[in-house]
Amino acid sequence: MDFSMRSLPVRLAALMTLALLPLGLIAIWQTREVVENSAAAVRAAVMAETERAAASERKVLERVSGYAVGLGAGLGGSEIDREACTRIFTDFVADRSSVVFAGYIDTQGVMQCSSTGSVVDISDTDLFERARARGGPVFEVSPAGATLDDASVVINAPVFVAGEIRGYVWISIVYELARQSRILIEDDIRVDYLLLNRDGTTLRTGNGQPTAPFFIDDNGGISRLFARSGTTFLADSNSGERRLYAVSPFISDTTIVVGSMPFDRDLSSLGVGSHLLTLVFPVLMWVAGIAVALFGLHRLVNRHVFDLRRAMRSFAGGERRDVILTFDDPPEEFHELQDSYNDLVQRLASAEEKADEDLQEKTMLLREVHHRVKNNLQLIASIMNMHGRIAQTPEARRLLGQLQRRVRGLATVHRTLDSTTRRVAIDSRTLIEQLLRDLVPPASADDMGIALSADAIEVALGHDQAIALSMLVAEAISNAVTYAGAPEGEQPAIHVVFAETATGDLMFSVENTVAPDPAPGSDFSSTGIGYRLIQAFVAQLEGTQTTEHTDTMYRFEVRFPSVAFDPDATAFAPGPDIADHDDRQSL
Repeated sequence: MDFSMRSLPVRLAALMTLALLPLGLIAIWQTREVVENSAAAVRAAVMAETERAAASERKVLERVSGYAVGLGAGLGGSEIDREACTRIFTDFVADRSSVVFAGYIDTQGVMQCSSTGSVVDISDTDLFERARARGGPVFEVSPAGATLDDASVVINAPVFVAGEIRGYVWISIVYELARQSRILIEDDIRVDYLLLNRDGTTLRTGNGQPTAPFFIDDNGGISRLFARSGTTFLADSNSGERRLYAVSPFISDTTIVVGSMPFDRDLSSLGVGSHLLTLVFPVLMWVAGIAVALFGLHRLVNRHVFDLRRAMRSFAGGERRDVILTFDDPPEEFHELQDSYNDLVQRLASAEEKADEDLQEKTMLLREVHHRVKNNLQLIASIMNMHGRIAQTPEARRLLGQLQRRVRGLATVHRTLDSTTRRVAIDSRTLIEQLLRDLVPPASADDMGIALSADAIEVALGHDQAIALSMLVAEAISNAVTYAGAPEGEQPAIHVVFAETATGDLMFSVENTVAPDPAPGSDFSSTGIGYRLIQAFVAQLEGTQTTEHTDTMYRFEVRFPSVAFDPDATAFAPGPDIADHDDRQSL
């Protein structure tokens, strides 16, 4: 199949590309919308699961924060009675399984009372410094040994009296509030989460451990996380893993919950962030469209065109067998083309067959005409021969012999036309060789005869030129035979040449040896009828003649233009009239 720029498949592909371009652009836009919607859906799912994962912790911390505020309100209006305060906190912890410690700390950092009854000075701890600096509820993680043997989450609530802070209610709950480590979204996509306060302290992780290597290394960027509350984003975790993060407010503006999930494996399967996915469907659609179009083009058009081309080339090359064209399952249009082609080739084949029959008939008729003319001329020559035998005077016999020779020359032309396969064209070599055989007598027993040689080329001659040339050759050879001679003991010789000159003209020459003492009138300079006939034939050929005479030879030469044989031209164009030429010579 041809795939040049002007070929039908390439042009069809270009048109299909233009036709599919709007659809491709729409598909790219729709695919991008789908990808973005998928990404938004996944981000929303991560955010929802992150909030759901911390819902139980939020309820516990909000309830405990309420406890702290309520206890602070109960203690803030009176002087602290250590025993009563201790009893209150002890009963409070005993009634609530989720609370492991409760106490009251004054503004100096000394714990005045607690559920354990101990008095502890925590003024030099970071927890107390951050609570005093904050001036509001604070959520912290207390390491093991600070107030309890195990790590815990601490809620500090300030106690206000007349708008001033009089102390802090400290409530601790166990660090591991939930046993579930990860939240399953779909199949194998899980969300990991943690709780952070404003100081960057991790209050809770999804796996129950105080560290989370899959979360962001804050590098002092906790404030940026609080600023991103309610959003999702992509970032690298501490371990260098690419993850999708969701940040949601947890309790007021004091804590946030951060959820994350792997991005490179899970979300890439959903198309999130994949720019190439938007091009996959349009490209596949284009490739499929081009493939279907080319297949349809080959199936419906090209293969039938190829079959038609092969059939036309075969018919043009002369093949006439099995010319009927049959397409394989063609469309209706090609079926009509098939019928039209078959009708055309059948008509052409019939016309050619009829033309061949007519040509054969005309050729046969023409050969019959030439054959009959040849027979009639030979009959006339035979009659002249019979009259010559009974003629009483030598002059009469000589005249009848000359007439007989000329009639035989005309018969030779028609015999050549009768035997040739070129219809009205005559081969010069065949014509000259036939004339030589008819006009040069064979050697007799009492003499050595004439040594004859000829060098003639093949030229297709028209009928007019062939007759004039044959008559000229007959006269020239007859005269050469008549006057050929040689010194005693040598054989007379005649050499005939028919060739093409350097200028493109044709040249005919006859050269014969002569005796040392030739008889009078042994050349073409006489004023007899033979000389006048030669002059007429040369004029008819539109040629020129020259002669050359030495003591040992005589040469006659004629040059005339070559007329290309045209089979469509008139077969017998009129030439110069010999009788008129003879009359002009007499004048």
